[in-house]
Amino acid sequence: MPDIIFTDIKTKKFNHNIIDKTPTLLIPICILSTLSIHLTISYLTTHNLLSDTPIASPFFAKPAINNYILLIHILLSIPPCVVGPLLFHKPIRKRHLNMHRLCGKIYVLCCLCAAFTALPLAFAQSSITAATGITTMTSLWAMTTWLSYTSIRAKDIIAHRKWIIRSYSLTMAFISGKIWLYVMNEFTILNELTQKDIKSWAGWITCLIIAEIWLRSTNNGGVWKGFISRKVAPRAGFEPATK
Repeated sequence: MPDIIFTDIKTKKFNHNIIDKTPTLLIPICILSTLSIHLTISYLTTHNLLSDTPIASPFFAKPAINNYILLIHILLSIPPCVVGPLLFHKPIRKRHLNMHRLCGKIYVLCCLCAAFTALPLAFAQSSITAATGITTMTSLWAMTTWLSYTSIRAKDIIAHRKWIIRSYSLTMAFISGKIWLYVMNEFTILNELTQKDIKSWAGWITCLIIAEIWLRSTNNGGVWKGFISRKVAPRAGFEPATK
């Protein structure tokens, strides 16, 4: 993916101070990716998804099939967590463009396949609230990922940046859901079904809100600009038209 070129409005010259800044978003992305991989591996080591024991949501009559689908979904979710930080690392994108493109293709392919395998598990949730929440999240995950791909194919780099940040925020919804579940277990007396319903919505909505806050408070290079746009002072000698 070619880099974004920023120019100074007055001089129309290349602004190296903006483009060379490493996005501060990279640090939390690395932390979340590491935490997500750790939790995924921990889940796989504590749950035998190759057995006939009912573990996954019962979409099919045989528990083993549901477990296999969940296992495939989990394995497909690992590569996006691994290549995610590489996609947002600007030096890699500038110096190793082919590597960036390869990581992007791996990310898109795994996210779309993981979203597809998550649908039957989402439909089989114990309540309609949880099923609707997870299905909505899965659909948005696939949609934002696909739009990030089509936008860069159309060479729309600004749109690509926005959609890939939204897509990656939904990739991290697993972490957010775990945090919500921990908070509800520790500080509320809600029953397990209610907690699951809240988690199925709050997890991914929180991630999307954070992504939108980041997009609206930074410019196209990931540099902080604030939430309030400054008014441009009128040019000298210019008088606004009056009625």
